[in-house]
Amino acid sequence: MIRVVIVDDESIVVESLAMILSCEEDLEVVGTAGDGAEALECVERVGPDVVVMDLKMPGMDGITATRHLVAGGRDHPTVLALTTLATEDLALDAIRAGAAGFCAKADPPGALAQAIRAVAKGDAVVSPIVLGALLNRLVRPTGPSPAEAGPAEVGRGACTARERDVLVALSRGETNGQVAAGLFISEATVRTHIGHLRTKLGARNRAELVVRAWERGLNRPTAGSAGAGSLEPP
Repeated sequence: MIRVVIVDDESIVVESLAMILSCEEDLEVVGTAGDGAEALECVERVGPDVVVMDLKMPGMDGITATRHLVAGGRDHPTVLALTTLATEDLALDAIRAGAAGFCAKADPPGALAQAIRAVAKGDAVVSPIVLGALLNRLVRPTGPSPAEAGPAEVGRGACTARERDVLVALSRGETNGQVAAGLFISEATVRTHIGHLRTKLGARNRAELVVRAWERGLNRPTAGSAGAGSLEPP
């Protein structure tokens, strides 16, 4: 059973989401909160696995609350960000704060339950509605492009060829099982590579890892890799 806390300043949204999730046999709503400060207290009290966190709230907003939760150590709950307006800056701020995924309130009802299950097992989730805004920012960087940046800034030399293959697969939204099957390695090896990559790129979760890969130009396959033909132009 995945224990869930819902955080939103609109009570009707909280009630609606709780009703939707109550139909799922493997999900249990164990608490609700109306702002970031209440969320921190609720999490401390009930110890959920996943926090569905609205980002735009009066008082302490969701991004600040996410930072506090993630700073709590390795046992902190996974945060799934939720918002009405998916702007590129908001999406990046949420991921950099430590959110493991990002859903839009306009997503189909079943999408939230699927996203909760995914982030609970360590996968990254980004709603298609949010993905467009996020990619728009990542392909339009404000600083030097990966091609212009030096090796130290981009960090290519810090990653092995196999680690970059894993990054490419993660950037396509693949699960550990899919990455393992595509690269003909075990899921345990995939998890090891992801752990090394998170350390090297300073990422707290898979979502932030993918963002950092895009920013550093590490999301292109290495020459001769299994995925090279699928992403590189002919």
